[in-house]
Amino acid sequence: MTSDPVLRAPESPPLLSIGMDVGGPTALNAVVREILRSEIKLAIAKRAEFPNAGLCINVVFQVPGHISQPNYEGAHASRYARKTNHLLVNVAVPSALEREDVLPFYRASLKDIMRAAREYLNRKRIDVTADPVMELIEHLRQSSS
Repeated sequence: MTSDPVLRAPESPPLLSIGMDVGGPTALNAVVREILRSEIKLAIAKRAEFPNAGLCINVVFQVPGHISQPNYEGAHASRYARKTNHLLVNVAVPSALEREDVLPFYRASLKDIMRAAREYLNRKRIDVTADPVMELIEHLRQSSS
């Protein structure tokens, strides 16, 4: 009997994954996308240095564009998958973000992501260790370009 790859248990998600949902590419958000893409690459490279254990966080930066804009501010944890200990955190990117403000915004967002994750876990009474992912996020916050 051969095993069907579709029926296998899913791989555990990475400790931290970061992506963007762009509401339509524009000249105004091109700089934001470029800088965030660079920081995402650094995060991917760094996460291998941390144990992939406990809580995993998937961060999605909601970049406003001509098609859609986030209807909230800040970072919000919105969904948790118990089977994989995977938490989704959305971050609204301000529409009027200048080049020199993108990295300070990113660093502040990392702190907001940690706060939003802790609040969500406490509010939902989810008992999972978050130390490895929080240490990685703090490391990224301290060392972002």
